[in-house]
Amino acid sequence: MRKFSWIICVWAWLVVGSASAQDVRINELLASNSSTITDATGDYADWVELRNTTGSAVSLANYYITDNLSNLTKYQLPAGVTVPANGYLILWASGMASRGNTHLGFSLSADGESLALVNPDGQTIVDQVTFGPQRANVSWGRKPDVTGDWYFLTQPSPGASNNASPAYSAILDPPTFSQAGGFFTSPFELSLGVSDPEVTIYYTLDGSEPSPNNVTAQSYTYKNSYPQNAGHPFGPLLTRYFQSYSFTAPLPIQDRTGEPNQVSSISSTWHRDPFYIPSFPVDKGTVVRAAAYKEGALPSQIVTHSYFFTPTGTNKYTFPILSLTIPERSLFDYQTGIYTAGRRFDQERENNPSFNAAPCNLANYSNSGSAWEREGNAELFVGTSAAFNQPVGVRIHGGCSRFSQIKSLRLYSGGNFNYPIFSDYPSLIHRNLLARNSGQDWNLTLFRDAFLHKMVQHLHFDTQASQPSIVFMNGEYWGIHNLRERHDNHYVERVYGVDGDNLDMYQFNWNTPPELEEGTSAAYNAFSAFIQNNTFADAAKYDSVRNWIDMNNFIDYQATQIYAANTDWPHNNVRIWRLRVPYQPNAPRGHDGRWRWMLFDTDFGLGQAQPISHNTLEHATANNESTRVLRRMLDNTTFRTDFISRFTDLLNSTFLPARTVPMLEQTKQLYAPEMEAHITRWANIPNFATWEASVDVIKSFLEQRAGHVRNHLRSRFNLGQDRNVVINVSNPAQGYVRVNTIDLLPTTEGVSSQPYPWSGQYFQQASLTLRARAQVGYRFKHWQEGVNIASSDSVYVLSLAASDRSLTAVFEVDPAFTAEPPAYDLSACTYEFMGWPADTTAGTFPSNMAFVYMDAPDPTLGAQIAGFTSGLYNYGTRSRVNGLDAEGISFVNTTSNDANNINEGYPMGRMGGALLALNTLGQSDVSVSWVGGTVEANNRTYALRLQYRVGDNGPFTDLLDGQGQAVEYVRNATSGHSETLGPVQLPAAALDQPYVQLFWRYYQKETGSGSRARLRLDDIVVSRGGCESIASGDWQNASTWSCGRVPSVCDAVLIHEGHVVRLEGTGLARQVQVADDAQLELDEDAQLQLGEN
Repeated sequence: MRKFSWIICVWAWLVVGSASAQDVRINELLASNSSTITDATGDYADWVELRNTTGSAVSLANYYITDNLSNLTKYQLPAGVTVPANGYLILWASGMASRGNTHLGFSLSADGESLALVNPDGQTIVDQVTFGPQRANVSWGRKPDVTGDWYFLTQPSPGASNNASPAYSAILDPPTFSQAGGFFTSPFELSLGVSDPEVTIYYTLDGSEPSPNNVTAQSYTYKNSYPQNAGHPFGPLLTRYFQSYSFTAPLPIQDRTGEPNQVSSISSTWHRDPFYIPSFPVDKGTVVRAAAYKEGALPSQIVTHSYFFTPTGTNKYTFPILSLTIPERSLFDYQTGIYTAGRRFDQERENNPSFNAAPCNLANYSNSGSAWEREGNAELFVGTSAAFNQPVGVRIHGGCSRFSQIKSLRLYSGGNFNYPIFSDYPSLIHRNLLARNSGQDWNLTLFRDAFLHKMVQHLHFDTQASQPSIVFMNGEYWGIHNLRERHDNHYVERVYGVDGDNLDMYQFNWNTPPELEEGTSAAYNAFSAFIQNNTFADAAKYDSVRNWIDMNNFIDYQATQIYAANTDWPHNNVRIWRLRVPYQPNAPRGHDGRWRWMLFDTDFGLGQAQPISHNTLEHATANNESTRVLRRMLDNTTFRTDFISRFTDLLNSTFLPARTVPMLEQTKQLYAPEMEAHITRWANIPNFATWEASVDVIKSFLEQRAGHVRNHLRSRFNLGQDRNVVINVSNPAQGYVRVNTIDLLPTTEGVSSQPYPWSGQYFQQASLTLRARAQVGYRFKHWQEGVNIASSDSVYVLSLAASDRSLTAVFEVDPAFTAEPPAYDLSACTYEFMGWPADTTAGTFPSNMAFVYMDAPDPTLGAQIAGFTSGLYNYGTRSRVNGLDAEGISFVNTTSNDANNINEGYPMGRMGGALLALNTLGQSDVSVSWVGGTVEANNRTYALRLQYRVGDNGPFTDLLDGQGQAVEYVRNATSGHSETLGPVQLPAAALDQPYVQLFWRYYQKETGSGSRARLRLDDIVVSRGGCESIASGDWQNASTWSCGRVPSVCDAVLIHEGHVVRLEGTGLARQVQVADDAQLELDEDAQLQLGEN
């Protein structure tokens, strides 16, 4: 047997090794893949095709492939990579070698670069190609194979011959527009241009794609009437036209509002008489699309610009405008249109002649999947200019809400929408978006789901941010659409900083088998079987299931759905996900391998489908498959106690009417200015008063729902009477109290800005756990109840069985307090960091500072500090912190396939930034300024964001500028760039504290490939603020000054215009500025001393 195996192995080696890699050629590549082929993970990764020209297989083990001719050993191919005889091999340039042997550790640049296959000696190039800018889904390949010249191939042929692919020698640049899209007050002429006189520009004004084939008008058929009810006739086919024009003279651009409606005159539903088609001209803009054509060259990309005319030359709407341009044939063609009832509804009628049409009846717009995706363009106008303008893929989104005249749309960017659309997430860039019609709320408030998500966005599950917009479709007013995040693998990757290709994600709809959206079914099948085959009253079983489920996430999610009375759930609209790793108990949120629930499509809630009194707890625990997880968990005493405690906490915080009703009123005021126009266009609501009444339904729900939920909990779990609890502290600056899961702090949602005394309503049979938490520099002393000391333990279980309770947590100064790094006392005036020598001793830090590394490579905003660095400051490669002498310090992350390829003291890829500790006791005004700079721009975008926290543990909070934006320096494309940020004020929460940490967080702002930006930090100045005169008066009188005290040697003093300040004796200041027409009068013996201690 051994001899036979050896012979087989030798024979196999001879077959594979008989040909040389010198006979392998780079035959085709695709540097921008969004729709050709996917890898095993379902990702549209870049790819390279290799062609073996011999009759024997060729092993490429230990060969190199690189996209940098200055680094020929950039990526080494592992064993097992073989090009078959006379065959092809696809290498995926995904940048993620962990996906398998055929994945490379880099991706291709669509801007153009070089690619080479290199011999194992690391020096001899087997084959190479240099390519220029590429276009999405157009490959660059040889024709004929191996020996031919390189061409752009519009029909990529991965794994097959290129010989039949249409080939072009060049890609044309798109035409230029003399005026970008935007807002205007008066007509103008638009010129289109190209540099090549042999190029012809074609343009359209109807949203269709410019083409020389359409210079003669083309037609399509559509319908405006359908057999809505039994016995209704089939409506006639109608004809519309679209046309392209050759550009020969400037185009007049003017207000088109008075012109006849186009797309607005077409039916989007199965109605026999579509009542919503407007009889008046809707608001209009002008959409111009243009492309360049030349014989033998690949036509340019289509450029689209939208022009709007308003009296002020600005957006007349209170929402941003999303201008969508989609060929109307793609939307309304009877056979293939995605926005119309179309042929599929007529077939439904033919097969079912006796039914009357209902919302969920099949129609063209019911179709889903890539076959029903259409190409278009999206422009988002924020302010007066386009925040983005780019091609998109468009699909209809939703369930039965697709039947409504205004539909939800999915927008696929093919890359990213490079603009932070949602103000709550100013640093988050999205790959895909929803333009949502508000689902089942489309004819009620238009914001029910978005409002609920906003209400609970701080809880332990994923919500969808929302930004209302006004959509124009092919230049015609299309009404309010809520731009929403789309929950998919790209969302998870951006929010959690995990590998989006290493997820399991499921969706559950209408009691159908769960739909696997990402990953594999193995983990879910095992989880489902574990739930089905076990009971969880047993503590050991419950401990096991906690390794499967993120219980904080699960409880918050269930409580929210139950509170909202959403009965389009849990048999429907459920999505769960996990990172595909074994359970890791100490991993950050979302990284631990447990299942997490995501909130979406809650339009049935908040009083839409059920009365305020609806017992949704009973609905959520009914005996059916969709409720099994919650029912099984409630069998366990620990879970049941946690569920009741957390739900009651939320009723006392997140769901308090004092919080939610003002939020609703704010949302109502946001939408109100746009409702009349939307209602007039779509006839989806009778009038504005009806809309207000729908909003009032939500208001009544918010005001009254909590009492009903308490009764449902009381009845189900036998919780007894209500009990009132009052909690106070001896001094809010010294500590706070956590009640079960609620931190009684001004920053906690549902807790007032002045938290103490705090009162809550709980149950007689459910005890509370109180935790006294001292601020840094203080310690807990005891619990006081009336004149009695209830306990000296900081954790106190409060029984409510006998009566209401009222307790005070008493704190005192902790004389033994120390922290790292030690705090700089601002009573000693300004703190400055002005440089750091490269030859400084390893592991030492500037005074009151420390440099840190994070708990994950390429740290995102969610990464946690894992420790202090301890390395030298003069390393020249790999992850490091460098001393730049007078230029400050710099941070850079690198990665390597060799885990040992690191600098001592600097964990690979995990540099995280700098900490500065401050003592702000006695300070009422502290400002920070600093310099951020780009030492090496490289490819991957990093940023330095300034954050703070009180104490030396817990999360950091963004420091905000005067406009409410996070203060950060973002990698500049030019190496050597720098800018000064600030001064920015520390918030009140960080003042008068014994220990505050400022954190300059070095983090990956956008995912990508290539080297990471090396950024520097310098010239940190933390000052105590200043004193400005508020009236004429004496220098030594505190009422003269805005700071409320006599200026000290640390203060910058400003005497305002018209004020006269008189100084007797000695005055102190860091600096003094006297405005025009202001006076500083010094007595004969007065002295003004300037400068710091």
